[in-house]
Amino acid sequence: MLFDTRSQPRAVLKDPRFWLVLLLAVVLRCWALPNRPISFDEGYSLLISPLALTDIVYWTGRDAHPPLYYFLLHGWLNVAGHSVTAARLLSVVPGVITVFVQAWLMDLLAGRRAAWLAGLLLAIAPFLVRYSQDVRMYSWLALWLWAATLMLVLWLRSPRRGWLLLAYAVLMTLAFYTHYFAGLTLASHWLYLLWLRVRRGRPEAGEAVWWACTGLVVLGFAPWLPSLLQQLQHTGLYSGWMPPVTVRSVPELFWRFSVLGGGGALPAALWLAWPLLLALLGIVLLFKERHALEPAALLLASVLVPIVLVLALAWKVTLFYPRYLIVPAGALPLLLALALDQAMTRHKGWATASLAALAGLSAVGIYTLVTQGDQDINRLREDDRVTFVTGFIGARARPGDLVLADHFGTYVKVFFYLPETVPVQVLSGSTPPGSLGAEGILYSNASQRLLPSLAEVPDTICRVWWLSFDHGASAQALFSAAGWQLADHLPAQTPEAWLYERSAPGCAVPGTAWRPGPGQVRWAQVLGPLPISQTNGGSVPLMAQSPTIRAL
Repeated sequence: MLFDTRSQPRAVLKDPRFWLVLLLAVVLRCWALPNRPISFDEGYSLLISPLALTDIVYWTGRDAHPPLYYFLLHGWLNVAGHSVTAARLLSVVPGVITVFVQAWLMDLLAGRRAAWLAGLLLAIAPFLVRYSQDVRMYSWLALWLWAATLMLVLWLRSPRRGWLLLAYAVLMTLAFYTHYFAGLTLASHWLYLLWLRVRRGRPEAGEAVWWACTGLVVLGFAPWLPSLLQQLQHTGLYSGWMPPVTVRSVPELFWRFSVLGGGGALPAALWLAWPLLLALLGIVLLFKERHALEPAALLLASVLVPIVLVLALAWKVTLFYPRYLIVPAGALPLLLALALDQAMTRHKGWATASLAALAGLSAVGIYTLVTQGDQDINRLREDDRVTFVTGFIGARARPGDLVLADHFGTYVKVFFYLPETVPVQVLSGSTPPGSLGAEGILYSNASQRLLPSLAEVPDTICRVWWLSFDHGASAQALFSAAGWQLADHLPAQTPEAWLYERSAPGCAVPGTAWRPGPGQVRWAQVLGPLPISQTNGGSVPLMAQSPTIRAL
């Protein structure tokens, strides 16, 4: 079959509707990009990415994911600068490109109208917008896998073009080096080819060139297999925080894809209606399929195979977490676009109303994202305080101050916001962090990141800022026993900050008034009123006019 020039990307881009869709995708993914505080996982990405590439390989091998995304972030931040906005832009770019790649795929499978509808639904999908703003690998994973799917479909349309399978192998290998769940999409592609063989008599699943292509993927990933095998020996370190799989897990997953919430507040009948409607829609599309390449079969495989396989793994280890299933999340808008495209032919009014309803559902999710975040951002309202507290410390820190975090989780959320002149360490105590898992990264520069006890604080340090998400109930006794005095406290919500000072040769008298210099004022801006601080001597305003400080 000759290559259809009408499905080339330049032909798709001649349609002005696609430019409007891409513009909408850019706007939503860039909206308030730096406003959400850095999450734990984002902090880990920002902590590991500045290391040398060989060190990134070593420490990711002791954690849970492959290293490719951290390589990309390493190079990107060296060019774009070290800021929250720059870091998140690295995920925005593939997020927008993926919208176009999937629209082009739908143009190949079902035509221009289906492609435009798919592009619109993808651009406004709240789950996809959410993970196009994350300093993590999921946006890149989606790009590699949907681009590989595109190459597969192009090859099926023109089997003589072997270079398309070579491109497929390269993209799948990049996906495997980005996240191990790439294997779920490879499995869905195999199932799709087998389906075409049974339904359409297509021979590709048994051809040597396809087997060779799969072999190239395995060969390309082989250098990382020893690290993967090592990680598999410690899966409990990486998955123990995930909620167990229940009968509610799958319906909640589809609600998360649609509106970023589990839908638990809805009546039971309505809560089940949406997942059941999606299932019914998929079945109808599958058995009414008339296209030679059966797009419904491909899209259903992209949704069901990853979900079923991860559910099957749940008896051994829980890995059922929405962000790992970003490919099924991206396949759902395509499936809905396919249904709308078919409905437009005979029931344009109903199809238009359904499109408006889907847009409204996405709007709810986007509103939730902008105003509240989602369940994947742990303790969001508390994390909002991170920029508040770190800005407060940054504006008041003196040369020689030290910031101590009560544990690794606090450390990764705050270190990126503090000025480089203020060192941050984790008070490890008698139980140091493990060398495996995410916290193992602390050992990459242990002398600068870990403090065994307060007795190890150098004599030249006179002031210590204590940061805690757990209200630091035992901090006062700990510091008092070591000869430190409480000088100030930033209370209300978490994280909280305590300033401790000590009397020592060369140190000022504890409690001495101080104002930030010009070089430190730039770290903060006034946003609103701040509560009164409780010190050991009574109530003292933290600043004249009691401003709220937030890091820039």
